Amino acid sequence: MPYDFHDPRGNPPYNYYNTYKIPGDPTHYKIESVHNGAPERFPGSGATPWYSPDGSTPSATNPSHAGYFITNTDTSGDYGTCGANPCPKPHYGSRTIIFRKDLEIDVSKLKYRD
Repeated sequence: MPYDFHDPRGNPPYNYYNTYKIPGDPTHYKIESVHNGAPERFPGSGATPWYSPDGSTPSATNPSHAGYFITNTDTSGDYGTCGANPCPKPHYGSRTIIFRKDLEIDVSKLKYRD
């Protein structure tokens, strides 16, 4: 994943509001909940979420759109190998990673009804 605008792999990802589109209507609408407003795609990224009613994306070459992109130029530590040298600090920082249980089910523990 590119961490900066000058990465040969492409532009970094950008934060955006999740949207939906009604068939026949060209407008993209934000998905909003009653209590929390519109959810962002990357809420913990620190980047301002992008929204465009016409569905366009932010331009990496437009300086006023730079705040929507998730960039990280912190190369002060050793963060493993990522294809870049040195590798930038991961975006997720020290957040907890949640693991899920295995998908295999013990058949002997299933209950059947006739």
